[in-house]
Amino acid sequence: MSIYIVARSHGLSTRLLPREVIEALSNAQTLNDMVSLLSPTDYGAKLEKGEEVKPYTLYRAITEVFRDRINFLASVPEKKNIRDFVVTYLRRYEVEDIVKALRHLKAGELPEEILGKIINFKFAKVNFDEMTQSRSVDKAIELLKNYGYMISDAAIELYKKYDSLLPIEAALMKNYYRRIFDTLKNLSRKDRKQIEMILRIEADIENMFIAVSSFLYNYAPELVEYLLIPYTEKISLDSFKRVVYLKTAREILETFKPYETIAENILRREELIAKVEANKYIYKLLEQVKVAYMMSMPYLVYFIKRCEFEWRDLTYLSYAIHYCTEKECIRRGLISI
Repeated sequence: MSIYIVARSHGLSTRLLPREVIEALSNAQTLNDMVSLLSPTDYGAKLEKGEEVKPYTLYRAITEVFRDRINFLASVPEKKNIRDFVVTYLRRYEVEDIVKALRHLKAGELPEEILGKIINFKFAKVNFDEMTQSRSVDKAIELLKNYGYMISDAAIELYKKYDSLLPIEAALMKNYYRRIFDTLKNLSRKDRKQIEMILRIEADIENMFIAVSSFLYNYAPELVEYLLIPYTEKISLDSFKRVVYLKTAREILETFKPYETIAENILRREELIAKVEANKYIYKLLEQVKVAYMMSMPYLVYFIKRCEFEWRDLTYLSYAIHYCTEKECIRRGLISI
């Protein structure tokens, strides 16, 4: 059965940048070269004519296109079960905005500076103006409950004990996963199975970064265990908990064998490359899924992630080209090629 929002995402997918364009952008020598390559695309309309090209002006245009695409998907009329899933799935990006806002508040940045660094989607429940004007992380956390984001007492206690936002961020992500799995129950069994697999693999990868933080950075095991997401696919939650107490890289790699390349980069403390490899892993998986689910909800998830990966790649390129990063390093930092 055809689903309207899936059909619309097929139409919108023609506006995504082909691999060859990303390849050409990775070889651009200057930001002006990058603008020339982007001018015939959706991004061209967002770039003000005559404006000096700087990384932030490019980032702003890139982010506006991403925001427009995601806002559109959140607004497409659909049956309640489909719409509930779509909006709940997209709330991951709102959670990322909340985390950014809290981190920048903790760093003492001004409200206008923080607002310039978040996306702030139309479907967001959070009033980011109010949140940033609080000028206080504690007040901002308290405000979250007014927007439907309840933070547990356990998370707040650990936040205060370790003076770290990590327990608050973990609470937000756990709530996100709980809600998305709840809405998945209303999709067809076939669609639900595929999307759940993707979500659980993403949680596996998040848990890999979390579990090794005791080994790499001497984080307190009590804190690390709390941070783990209780939804897993290829590595059990008990195995992740055991990793928290392991003392050798060899033992950790054995546990993380299903995601060996990602794990090796994490253990070399190359976290940025590990995150790129993680996104590439998800991308390849979704490329396989889309073939069998061209007119059902897994294809929509594929399209949303393609939009995200394009946004991340172009953002990375804006700064990498500006700072004259070596071409080999640039390619290593891209998800889509």
